[in-house]
Amino acid sequence: MVYPGFIGPAYRAQSITAAGDLLINMYAEVIPGPTRDPSITYYGTPGTALWATLPTLPVRGCCYQNGLCFAVGGQKLYQILSDQSYRECSPGIVLPADTTPVSMVTDGSKYVVIAASGQLWVYSIANDLLLHINLALVAGAGTVSYADGYYIVDVPGTQNFAISDLFNPTLWNALDFGVKEGTTDLLVGQ
Repeated sequence: MVYPGFIGPAYRAQSITAAGDLLINMYAEVIPGPTRDPSITYYGTPGTALWATLPTLPVRGCCYQNGLCFAVGGQKLYQILSDQSYRECSPGIVLPADTTPVSMVTDGSKYVVIAASGQLWVYSIANDLLLHINLALVAGAGTVSYADGYYIVDVPGTQNFAISDLFNPTLWNALDFGVKEGTTDLLVGQ
């Protein structure tokens, strides 16, 4: 299916009202085909300059929203600051001890939610507190995403997903879940 204008050009128009698109850290590859119009695919690419180096490795994931950047290095959560420094969030509290990638998302003002090794963690930005969420309420957490005020996690190896309370990832109701329908394959992320 073709989505015209889904990813725009790599520059802004003279008037931001006309076109405010900006393509960052991606490059286009033209794929010739049997039709007159070629297909174009976009590949993500890392930035070109080193911004900060965390003291614990490997870097397992990061997220950015509204000027706030967070990253998981080893077992610790860090906030990466605009002056290229970093600070450890909630010192003394550690995430699961492995090197697998984490899935993380932030609303850019109150919370950072992290799915790490089947566990769900919530960092309160205002309180500098990293909380572990009870797995009886969220039966595993493969990936996490944010949509319309809800945090959504998928349950690995199933077609199930769960949602948080509105605008509050510290509250989960065991009855707020859903099942992917339409195809029989397992849910692998949202």
